[in-house]
Amino acid sequence: MNFEDKFHKVEDTRNNWQNKRLTLPGKIKMIKTLAASQLQGLDYVLITYMFKIAKRKNDLLFKFLWEGKGHKIKWS
Repeated sequence: MNFEDKFHKVEDTRNNWQNKRLTLPGKIKMIKTLAASQLQGLDYVLITYMFKIAKRKNDLLFKFLWEGKGHKIKWS
């Protein structure tokens, strides 16, 4: 839900600035200050969440593969 709220807020900001005649540097400044700053914190949360999912998936699959016992082959 937090992702959707942030994206809607960025879309609203974009829509407010869309009809203004901004130069390319002006558009870049708007993106950096108003849009990207809103989404910056979500990157960390998403990456952390993806790592947790990957770890759970690996644990599940390797428990099946090794029948719940320790690994018979070294990870490295």
